[in-house]
Amino acid sequence: MVKIGNFEVKAELLYWDTFTWIDKISDNELFIGLSDYGQQKLKDITALSVPSKGQRFAAGNDMLTIESISKDHVIRSPVSCVILETNSTVVNSPDLLNEDAFGNWILRVEVLDLSDLDQLIDGEEMADEILEEVGMDNRSDGSRTFDDDDDDFDYENEFSFDSGDDDDYYDDGDDDDGDYYDDDW
Repeated sequence: MVKIGNFEVKAELLYWDTFTWIDKISDNELFIGLSDYGQQKLKDITALSVPSKGQRFAAGNDMLTIESISKDHVIRSPVSCVILETNSTVVNSPDLLNEDAFGNWILRVEVLDLSDLDQLIDGEEMADEILEEVGMDNRSDGSRTFDDDDDDFDYENEFSFDSGDDDDYYDDGDDDDGDYYDDDW
């Protein structure tokens, strides 16, 4: 598993996009679920609208809708497939996805076009996509910082600050008003 800030990416899974994980059960069967990144972006998931058993989808077509308190999200079919099963436990208790998105698959599908599998990416590539999307610097350890490496602005040399120690002279910019100068200050 790779951690990017608070987001987890399971290296052993395949991914369609940052919201969709795929677990290859056999050569032509897959589990499809919501990623940890997707769950955290959606926040509190309240309902799922899933397709019926036997329904067919072409790769890229809208397949299911995840409803949350913040917004709804449509999951597109990662492959051309037919629905073999929906996880009724998750459909009836969508809050399970809030507790463990990777531990709860949503759909089991049969792949109709095996060449579609070539479009899926592995966990390492998904981690890179999430890094790019959230703008974080690295993922080599548990701590993550936002990317400041591209900041070419030299704050120390670009600004000069008056410390306020030299209060003897006040110039308001108007040369006709007799600016104040006091050696006693």
